[in-house]
This record gives sequence, C-alpha cells and structure tokens, in this order.
Amino acid sequence: MKKTLKSQDVISSISEKIELKKALRQARSDKDKKEIDKISKKINKIETKLSSSPLSKS
Repeated sequence: MKKTLKSQDVISSISEKIELKKALRQARSDKDKKEIDKISKKINKIETKLSSSPLSKS
C-alpha cells in the first residue's frame, strides 16, 4: 500500500520544488550543465513522489 501524504508534506514538497525551479533557472542562465542535471533529477523525484502518493483525508 502506498503511503498517503499529509497536506503539510505536500505543501513543503511543492515549496521545495519551487525553490529548485528557481535554482534551475539560474543554472540555465549560467549554462552549468552538471548543476542543471542535478536539479532536474531532484525536481523529477519530487514530482514522482507527489503523483504516486494519494493525499490523506483529514
């Protein structure tokens, strides 16, 4: 059974994703290929976590 996410966990994950997207934008403007790959992987991991886990009913 998949772990259900609490609303606070979802909010913190989305906030972290927003910060990573800002960092990704900066890395792209600096043309830092390694940093772009690293940040993209982190964003994909968060998206997978959010899409694969249901939100708990409270």
